[in-house]
Amino acid sequence: MEISLPLLLERSCLKKDEYTLIQFFEEDKFTGVQLLPDNQSQCKDSLLYLVQNGETSALQVPDHAGLILLAEKDFVCPENIRCNLLVIHKNSSSKELFNHFFNIFLELQHQAELFCQAACSQSPLQKMAEFFYDILGNPAYIIDSSFKVLAIDCRNHMRELSVVWKRLEDEGYLSYDLVANLIESRELAFMESGADADLIVSHFFYTPFVNYNLRKGSHFLGHLFIVGMLKKITPGDIELVTYFGKLVAQVAASNVKYQNERGRYYEYFMTDIFKGKLTDMVRIEQQMNGLHYNPDQRYLVIAADPADHQELVVERLMSQIERLRGGKPVYIDGHVASLIPLRQNDTIEGLKDQLEEMASQLDFRAGVSDVFEGYRRIHEYYRQAEYALKALRQADAGSRVCPYGIFSLEHLMQMLSSLDESGIFFLDNLKCLEEYDNKYHTELTTTLKVYLENERNVIRTAKQLFIHRNTLSYRIQKICELCDLNFDIPEVRLRVYLSLCKNGS
Repeated sequence: MEISLPLLLERSCLKKDEYTLIQFFEEDKFTGVQLLPDNQSQCKDSLLYLVQNGETSALQVPDHAGLILLAEKDFVCPENIRCNLLVIHKNSSSKELFNHFFNIFLELQHQAELFCQAACSQSPLQKMAEFFYDILGNPAYIIDSSFKVLAIDCRNHMRELSVVWKRLEDEGYLSYDLVANLIESRELAFMESGADADLIVSHFFYTPFVNYNLRKGSHFLGHLFIVGMLKKITPGDIELVTYFGKLVAQVAASNVKYQNERGRYYEYFMTDIFKGKLTDMVRIEQQMNGLHYNPDQRYLVIAADPADHQELVVERLMSQIERLRGGKPVYIDGHVASLIPLRQNDTIEGLKDQLEEMASQLDFRAGVSDVFEGYRRIHEYYRQAEYALKALRQADAGSRVCPYGIFSLEHLMQMLSSLDESGIFFLDNLKCLEEYDNKYHTELTTTLKVYLENERNVIRTAKQLFIHRNTLSYRIQKICELCDLNFDIPEVRLRVYLSLCKNGS
């Protein structure tokens, strides 16, 4: 374990007038402390050396080693020293100082070993959450990327000190209103942009806290929060959270609960569902129940394609989709796909508006399936969303989000045309309308298509074509004479309309 000089000073409990810290390399950290050897060529980087005799003129140590020495407050750093230097003004012996700093390293390394042991326990995330109190003196909780609690320290009467903490313990998630405020204020985007731990002072929390973003590769796993409820958070605390947070991320990525709800097991499961490879309904229902999905609930599928496929961009898009009605996205076939559970009063139009707003902020396009109940045919609705996304790309339309219904007829025509016997279905006797139009410069073909699209409503059709109703009636009569078709039969109307669409009328 490596620690910085500022963290070492925090743990040493020295007063500000008892030391002077000189740092040439602020990023340098150290693995331990030793007495300065007589042969200074043996000195190594990443180690602190205690100077026993106070003589500095002949010191020659590596730049990325560190020195501790006893000296008066008027000490001036000699030019031959260009490494980090801690000057102690306190009236202590070299032996006392060495033992003091050695014990600090020993204690932190022991805590790191215990933390690693917690990672190997039966409930590793819970053990880790509780262990942060022993290391930092403040409670911790771990949540996944949709703000569901994976582990929380339930000791020390935290629920009696904080309403938010009580809700986290009782309900297992942060409130939607709180999360929505974090998103709208851009605080969440700022929180999730950091690679190391950060101190967060938010308008929406009463207490400052340390946030560490749990990541594995391009996947955003969740957050580790250390809340400053019992003592003030220090820079040293933030450094330790960065160190231990990496271990938490590794454990979260392999945790059974996380894997079933967010990790690779979940990704494999949802990918197989979307691809139609998994058809065992017993297994599907068991997994869906574990994800808190309801077989009687309404759902839809979205397929989203970000303009930029860099890992952090995709990660951010997936994170935002997770917060949209509790969707759980996976990255599949070069786009992000997610099953979205709907509330009782949700509509496709309402959800489309929300997706449009999100798409304008994050720069992506999305196809949306029809609404369906249960999860027996998820793979078919995934194909709908996938086709809508593909058609949206090709159409180059102004809209960023498109429901499948808009392209459903086009999709049907493509499927029919791909069949070997598709010619049997389409009507050939409509060609007489095209020939008549070409010969007499009429618009019978267009008139018939608009007439069927308006469900044979004379007023709407005439208005759309900008003609008089009598003109429309004449055209329909002429069409019937030329084609010898009975438009009162629904099956005839369907074949005629699909044939017109196939011919590009």
